[in-house]
Amino acid sequence: MAREADLVKAEMKRIHDEKKEMENVPKDATVVTYKFGTGYLLRGTNYMWLSEGNLCFYPRDYPHLFTPESSLHFYCLRIPLKDLEYFSSEGEIFRESKISGGGGGGLSIGGAVVGGVVAGGIGALLGSRKAVKPVESKIITHDEREVILYYNINHELKTMSFSKSSIGAFEKLIPEKSFVVVDSVKKMDIIDEKTIDAKTTSIPDKIRDLAMLLKEGLITEDEFTEKKKELLSKMT
Repeated sequence: MAREADLVKAEMKRIHDEKKEMENVPKDATVVTYKFGTGYLLRGTNYMWLSEGNLCFYPRDYPHLFTPESSLHFYCLRIPLKDLEYFSSEGEIFRESKISGGGGGGLSIGGAVVGGVVAGGIGALLGSRKAVKPVESKIITHDEREVILYYNINHELKTMSFSKSSIGAFEKLIPEKSFVVVDSVKKMDIIDEKTIDAKTTSIPDKIRDLAMLLKEGLITEDEFTEKKKELLSKMT
């Protein structure tokens, strides 16, 4: 029986490695851990790399048994970069204080009280005093963050969730798709739309528009100051 299991495992590895070679998975491909989402064909830990304008995923591990779902473990998922919106680290980190120990000063009476007399005698009473344990306080950190990848399929926004440890892989491979970068670009585009057309809008009006963007929280104080300085320099 063990021999048969070894043969199955070897065959699954052969299929896995053969498909991996066919898909041209790079030797230095980064690794991410899939949790859930619309990339339902992914399983557990996956290789992730870029190829011909696509973000590609292929399973790093393979099943050791033949199952109806075995073929899904050898599926290569490709998402065109043009369809990627952004990725971001989402979730919460919170801490709690856990206190343990103490509880030693009182008496634990194991006998029954009858007429005000403790059954079992005074020896039982004295021997039942609880031991005192030192009180300890421990801070426990709960990290519930995860990496969410947003992308489009047929003009519909989809998401996939990866473990928080995968954030470094995404930042290394597609840094331009980080939410921070994408959001900054969009903000600068808004600024440019408001300030680039000098023919129809005066510089004072542009500064007023910038002030409105600042008030609405669409740009930062530094972005406002930089653009305002740039506009004022054109008036001199």
